[in-house]
Amino acid sequence: GGPGSGMGLRGLVLNLNTTAKTFSLMSLTVNYAQATVVGTLAEGAMVEVEGSLASGSTTTVNATRVEVESMGMGGGMGSGNLMGSVTSVNASGQTLVLNGFTISVTSGTTYASQGASVAAASFWGAVKVGSKVEAYGTPSGSTLVATRLVLGGMGGGGM
Repeated sequence: GGPGSGMGLRGLVLNLNTTAKTFSLMSLTVNYAQATVVGTLAEGAMVEVEGSLASGSTTTVNATRVEVESMGMGGGMGSGNLMGSVTSVNASGQTLVLNGFTISVTSGTTYASQGASVAAASFWGAVKVGSKVEAYGTPSGSTLVATRLVLGGMGGGGM
């Protein structure tokens, strides 16, 4: 405690309550009633929070500033991309699980494999558990609607 007990947090907004002006961030409750909010708060948005723990609390943060990170509106690469090994695939339903997120697609999703654009059917035919995949899109809770999926160049060569 004491002076300088300010903290900086970063994570996804969950359980947003615009009436009470609170949301959950990891295991904490953030109260932003007195905060300067930069951007538009939304469920699943990536935010940076500055503030300090409420008096006598270990789980409530009184925010002084909440900054919503833009989700690629200006081609900001790296906001909302996931990269890892696929742990589950449903090719017919066109979903996969990556880093604990369920990745879903739309008719506008683009696909690439080994650095070249491919059709959806080729991607879903090739992706399997253990495949390295990069997913770009907007996370919402534990799902991410992908605008682009890239199958890593790990397989196919038999080296």
